[in-house]
Amino acid sequence: MKGCPNCYYDFERDCEVCSITGEPTNGEMKCDFGYEKECNEYKKQKRDKSKKK
Repeated sequence: MKGCPNCYYDFERDCEVCSITGEPTNGEMKCDFGYEKECNEYKKQKRDKSKKK
């Protein structure tokens, strides 16, 4: 199982960060489970990618 592909660990800030918003995830459960259904930023990114095809 893996979390959202848009999350990464920022060692300078010492926290997990969303690459879409640039904001810390603050341990949001939706970043680990259910981001496909619960995260508006992820859903928008996916829609935008599918429109470009």
